[in-house]
Amino acid sequence: MAKTRTKTKVVNFTRSELLQDTTKRFLDIASDYGGNCSFYYERLQEIIRNELITDFELVVSDGVDTLGGVALVLDWEILTVMVRADGEFMPADIINEYGSTDSIIDTLELVRNYVSGLAGIKPKYVISIRVWYTPNIQRMRELGEDRFAQLMNRLPSTPDEKQLAALRWAKVSATKADKSKKRVSDLGDLPEASIKAW
Repeated sequence: MAKTRTKTKVVNFTRSELLQDTTKRFLDIASDYGGNCSFYYERLQEIIRNELITDFELVVSDGVDTLGGVALVLDWEILTVMVRADGEFMPADIINEYGSTDSIIDTLELVRNYVSGLAGIKPKYVISIRVWYTPNIQRMRELGEDRFAQLMNRLPSTPDEKQLAALRWAKVSATKADKSKKRVSDLGDLPEASIKAW
C-alpha cells in the first residue's frame, strides 16, 4: 500500500494585505446592492499602502431618507504598533481557506445581515447604498492636496464640489446623531480595523 502525502500550501499574508482584503469584502456589501465600488477597488492597494483613508462608510438610503449605515474604521497607528510588536506577517495558522480569518468573516457576515435588515425596511427597488470615505487628513497634509488627489486618481475637489458633499454629508450626520444605538466591534484578528454600525 502506497502512502500519499498531502502537501499543504502555506500562504503568507501581511497585515496590510489582510486589511486590503477585509476592506474589499466590506465594500462588496455595497456592490451587492448595486453600489459602484470600482473606483475603490482599483485604488485599494494604493489607499492601504499610503494610508490615505481613515474609514469607509456604507450609507443605506431609500433615495430620500437615510436609513442607517455602517463604517469600517482603519487605525493606522495600531497597524504600526502591531507590525512593530508582532511583525509584518499574519500567523499562517489563523488564515482560513478563504484567505481571511474566521473572526473577520464572521464579523462581516453580521455587517451584511445588518445592512440587509436596513434594506428590508423598504422595498428593494428603492434602496441604495452609497460609499463615503474620510480622507486621512494627516497624510493629506504630509503629501499635499495635489499629491493626495493624484494617489487617489482624482482631481482636487472644487469649492462647489466640497460644499455639495458637505451638505449631503450633513444630512447623513443628522441621521447618525438621531440614532440612539451605535454598535462598535473590533475585527478580532485585525485590531487595526473596527466596525461601527448605526
